[in-house]
Amino acid sequence: MVESDFFSISINDHSTPTNCNKTMKVYEIWLEKYIWLCPLIICILIPLIGIIPFGYKLFVDNEYPPLQLISDMGSIPAVAAHVSQCLDLIAFFNFITIWIRCEHIEYYRKHYFNNVDDQNLAKKLYRKNRYFYISGLLYSLGLIIVGNFRNTEKPMIHSFGVILSLMIMAMTYFQVQIVEILYSMKKIETKPITLTYCYFIVSISWWICFFSLGISTLQQDTVLKWFDNDLRFNWTSNRPGYYAYSVASVLEFFCMNSSTLLYFSIARRIRLFQK
Repeated sequence: MVESDFFSISINDHSTPTNCNKTMKVYEIWLEKYIWLCPLIICILIPLIGIIPFGYKLFVDNEYPPLQLISDMGSIPAVAAHVSQCLDLIAFFNFITIWIRCEHIEYYRKHYFNNVDDQNLAKKLYRKNRYFYISGLLYSLGLIIVGNFRNTEKPMIHSFGVILSLMIMAMTYFQVQIVEILYSMKKIETKPITLTYCYFIVSISWWICFFSLGISTLQQDTVLKWFDNDLRFNWTSNRPGYYAYSVASVLEFFCMNSSTLLYFSIARRIRLFQK
């Protein structure tokens, strides 16, 4: 039996042609060598979500004020399709990234935590790894919903997608916990310094962002005014809540790009993975 290094695929040598075995082995070697590029691609795609609509607003359509939520800027018909494609691609590569990362953690658990004294740690590592995988799936689902249901057309569904996309904080948290176990107990990987910074930056910034959005909404005549597209697309400085809304817009862009720290760290750890 030949076992895949990444995906636990078994090939029967007696029933499978030799050339098929060789092709499969070449495919596995290629994956091992270049699979770390998946999180790196995400690091490239994430800034494009803000750059594409923001660049369009600045250089093509200067009718709207420059500071807006990316959800609103990405709903402009001229750029909506591009933003949606970027989000779908991020969701796809995120799924591959968490799958590979979880396979690596599972390998560490089986081969480095197999002593009797390590059973509690092994169970804890398995549980954290499972939570990381589930939160990663929900994050991908949230990105797909955000990208395919515009804030200007389906605000409730879009908002649900935004809530799911906040699972990026849970992903980062569980990854910090996992790496901390690996380093402190077995010195398998390096300290989760970048991951820890990423978790605090993203978490704190998102909470401030939503707090600012709440202030800008409460300054309106009614909370339902938030769903007024004309208000959000033309939120000028003479309207109440403008400055809080502007702070939220800046923080949203900052939070989104700060999440690239997570994928840079995971890309490096996947690349350095050795059996």
